[in-house]
Amino acid sequence: LTPHLQTSCSEAATPSRRNFSQSKQTSTSMMTTDRRFSCLAGGACVAALFFFLSSAPSAAAHVAWTTGTSMNSWSAVASSSDGNQLFAVNRVEAFTIYKSANGGASWESTAVSNPYGYSFLDVTTSADGVYGAVLMSRGLFATADSGVTWTQTRDIGAGSYRAIVVSGTGQELVVGMYCGTLTYSHDFGVSWNNPFTGLQEFVTDIAATPDFSKLVAVTADGGGSCSSNSEVHISLDGGVEWTQVVSYDFSGYANGLFAVAISDDGMNIFVGGRYSYMIKSVDGGGNWTRVTSSDG
Repeated sequence: LTPHLQTSCSEAATPSRRNFSQSKQTSTSMMTTDRRFSCLAGGACVAALFFFLSSAPSAAAHVAWTTGTSMNSWSAVASSSDGNQLFAVNRVEAFTIYKSANGGASWESTAVSNPYGYSFLDVTTSADGVYGAVLMSRGLFATADSGVTWTQTRDIGAGSYRAIVVSGTGQELVVGMYCGTLTYSHDFGVSWNNPFTGLQEFVTDIAATPDFSKLVAVTADGGGSCSSNSEVHISLDGGVEWTQVVSYDFSGYANGLFAVAISDDGMNIFVGGRYSYMIKSVDGGGNWTRVTSSDG
């Protein structure tokens, strides 16, 4: 299945990633992203930055922008590794999934049966664009034929889902839920394993290396019974177990962390928050530094 179109958020929406984020790499760049354009709480959107770091062979390649399909409150966009196969969802049309097979030059919509009417929150796609998944707050739709057909599943387990990421092959998936629960599947989403419940925060985004050897999840204040900590957690076993990053104090980003991107080798990690906050690690998450405008 498996950092996106810039979204315009008209509500204090919960984020989608990624990217899932599935983290993907183009042939012209070292940086990957889960290529999801996520709508952040309070209406801010930052995931687009990660996508263009991933796909642009040079800064000049994206000087010009072209307005694409217009729709209120796009939730997320996912891209195959070559950038040709795209999936997009928005918060208005709870029964429609958009896809493009030519890098976004044209789009077609697919109507799905969504009896519960839940809004689509996130989307992810495999490296080849064959496998894809669209996440709702109470389940997901999956495709194994590049979006020609979609099948709804509610077998992930109890919870309110918020973020999804997939491996390069589409076989492994991890879903982040409200109040910090993370659950995983290693068989294309057929079965889901006992969730990891060591987090108490609202999981806002997940990114992974294509081989799923390293995953990174970020959190924010979820309100209610959830904790309000901004944290980064890393998994080295496909999402089974997670360890909090304690080498950097993320608590200063009280408004939450909402986007994460990771390179294919797992060494370069970027974490984004509201108000232009960005933190990076170039050693796989051991050490972190704040990215400022002077960094370029």
